[in-house]
Amino acid sequence: METYLFNDFYCKLLHPSPAFDNRGRYEKCEKYWNSIDEAEQQGICQLIEAKLETGEFVDPNPCFAMSDAMQEYEKRLAKEKRQQKQREPTNYNGRGLKHGVKYVIAKYKGIYGTYTLAEAKEFGLEIKDPNK
Repeated sequence: METYLFNDFYCKLLHPSPAFDNRGRYEKCEKYWNSIDEAEQQGICQLIEAKLETGEFVDPNPCFAMSDAMQEYEKRLAKEKRQQKQREPTNYNGRGLKHGVKYVIAKYKGIYGTYTLAEAKEFGLEIKDPNK
């Protein structure tokens, strides 16, 4: 992953036209850049690079381009967190069980619970052998 210094990001990646390189925009963008961590800096660089490569719109105003990229970066992070959270199996202990669904006792994160057989297999849970 390429690490960008602010000047490289501003001049090489955003390369604002003279119309948008005025009124202290460089300083405003630099202040914003310095207020975010390195992972966020790299994330917005990658988003802008990808848009430029595919011909998608990148706001010609560098301050808006940074802000837009940061918002998109944060949305992607939030979506990834939701997906990771959703990717846990459902423990049906204490819940009503549906007829026609095969349930098993299985271990997830060191604790036994009641899971559907399908989820136990999908998540590679350790299934307790009912014959023991």
